[in-house]
Amino acid sequence: MRSLDRKLWRDLWHLRTQAITISLVVGAAVASYVCVSAAWESLHRSRDDYYARERFADVFVMLEAAPRTLATKLASIAGVAQVAVTAEEPVRAPMASLREPATGRLMSLPPAGQAVLNDIFLTRGRRPMPGVAREAVVLDSFATAHGLGPGDTLDIIVRERLVTVRIVGTAMSPEYVMLASSTGVSKPDSIVALWMTEDVVDALVGKRGAFNRAAMSVQHGASIDAVIASVDRVLKPYGGRGATDRSGQLSHRYLEAEMGGLEGMATVVPLIFLAVAIFLVNVVMSRIVELEREQIAVLKALGYANLRLAQHYLALVLLITSVGAGIGLAAGMWLGEELVALYAKYFRFPVFEFEVTAGHVFVALGASVLAGVLGVLQTLRSVMRLPPAEAMRPAAPPVYRRSLLDRLRIHRWLGQAWRMVLREMERRPARLLFSALGIAAAIAILVAGRFSFDAVEALLDVQFGAAERGDVQVQFVAARPTEAIHALEHVPGVWRVEPMRSTPVRVRAGHHA
Repeated sequence: MRSLDRKLWRDLWHLRTQAITISLVVGAAVASYVCVSAAWESLHRSRDDYYARERFADVFVMLEAAPRTLATKLASIAGVAQVAVTAEEPVRAPMASLREPATGRLMSLPPAGQAVLNDIFLTRGRRPMPGVAREAVVLDSFATAHGLGPGDTLDIIVRERLVTVRIVGTAMSPEYVMLASSTGVSKPDSIVALWMTEDVVDALVGKRGAFNRAAMSVQHGASIDAVIASVDRVLKPYGGRGATDRSGQLSHRYLEAEMGGLEGMATVVPLIFLAVAIFLVNVVMSRIVELEREQIAVLKALGYANLRLAQHYLALVLLITSVGAGIGLAAGMWLGEELVALYAKYFRFPVFEFEVTAGHVFVALGASVLAGVLGVLQTLRSVMRLPPAEAMRPAAPPVYRRSLLDRLRIHRWLGQAWRMVLREMERRPARLLFSALGIAAAIAILVAGRFSFDAVEALLDVQFGAAERGDVQVQFVAARPTEAIHALEHVPGVWRVEPMRSTPVRVRAGHHA
């Protein structure tokens, strides 16, 4: 073993405490990147595959009612690739385990059984048979939450009528990847979705041959905004409520919001940890070179080249960061699997697997190496510039001069200790700035780890302490007359009732909508 190699291992042993600290910080950066970025990519891949397989639509629109023959006119709109029209109806499902009935929608399936767009993915059982009365496929998450399966019956309320349906299958849907309602994200046991054949839904709703919801896929390169405008014009006479793209679909909207947050975390959190690692490497290595001035001078006098000595200190840093990167990769893979398992409880994908790609490993290792190089760069420059003869003796004291503090005569009001501190800060601004950035990065780690708790607490305080101060909220499937208000006011324990009616609108300002 060569002399510098033996010195490398001795230095690593002497610096074991600092080396472990730096390795753990680098490992935290790598683990956070691998965990979050791989989880984001898993979500992205699962979403895209699921949307493509079940043909998730690009444009959605609700309306009062229109004949199904109008689908041909919608399909002729420039830019529209496919059209699927369905009959939908709000439903409630009284369940013994729930204080309030589960809410959701009853949707029709075409006679062929397989939808052109937004098709369902069967997890158990089969699809409803045409001509068979009241067979239904139920949303898998709802069925699982209540222990329902093929062969069971379910009572639902459709248009104030209690209807018993027979469950023949359970399914997932790209429209219910995340269980969301107008009031926010809901529990699996409180959101119900049912799919039945067109003739059965028409009989229950009382509108044969009509649809009240349309979904469209858009041709590649076509303008979604232009398609939406054309759809609104066609459906305006039929009570169209304004078409929207995927951003108006609740499940997709919540999914995109979560993925956007993950993508931001995959960048910000690792960068904070890497900034702390760079600071620690710089401080530790600067101190080592300062203590080993005479050793460096002797090695140079014995013929060791500047580049060889620089490689020695660089190897020391890269060894430390590489250990941290290895720890981070292992921890990131484990944490990523746990994160995906957690997301699987909220995101309903047929296939949802965590996978770390070669790209994640390459970026993680590259970032850890870059952090080590940036942290030791100034140290390497000082090693290569150090003349052997000068390094044989102690470092010369810096050249002192009258500082700004002295010229402003502020020192008259300060003690001796404060004068020394302020003069050192003024004479070495680079060290001051770098130290401040390192401390700022360390504080940022604490803030990043705790801000969400404070943010949620503030959100709850504003939302339920100022905006919505009621104790109970009642939602009706359809608008009710004022007599309903008086009925609620006479409920024992009710102090005040505030009615509200909401309706969807589209706001336009110039070319924006």
